[in-house]
Amino acid sequence: MAKSTKTNVKSNGNASMTIQEVLDECGCGKIKMVDFKFVDLSGTLQHVSIPADKLSPDQFEEGHGLDGSSIRGFAHINESDMLLIPDPSTAIIDPIYQIPTMSMICNVKDPGNGQRYARDPRHVAQKAEEYLRSTRIADTAYFGPELEFFVFDSVRFDQGQNYGFYHLDFERRNLELWKQRRPQSGTPTTK
Repeated sequence: MAKSTKTNVKSNGNASMTIQEVLDECGCGKIKMVDFKFVDLSGTLQHVSIPADKLSPDQFEEGHGLDGSSIRGFAHINESDMLLIPDPSTAIIDPIYQIPTMSMICNVKDPGNGQRYARDPRHVAQKAEEYLRSTRIADTAYFGPELEFFVFDSVRFDQGQNYGFYHLDFERRNLELWKQRRPQSGTPTTK
């Protein structure tokens, strides 16, 4: 269980912090680590952590270096330098970590041209929201994951030095039996 840490950081999700408030909170000695979070192209939350005493005001402007080639779909090795720009308005004390950690969502920036990185999913979502506002289609947009799962009768796979395979078994009749037993949406049922 995470250790409770009393700080000035509000955890209601409505309050946002300024850069100075984040620096003050990290400089008081209670926060030990800072976690820079971002999302890759497949929607996986990625993160980089640094000691809290290494957080500087420059990182909110200039960013924290990242090798983008190690993130799926971000960059090739010859264009791999990326910058994470922490957004202080997203700062929270992460309740999961045992070590008191300040967590912030970051924007990804391309240091080559100084622009936001076009493949950053957060940037794409922010551009979509701005387009909706500018065209007066909507004031607010909500984005969320589409959860999917598959049920198989059996799954076999293996990976070796010179081979790899997977085999999925699914009998369609099981799906048909399930459909027959399940009441149709909106159809009244009697027992």
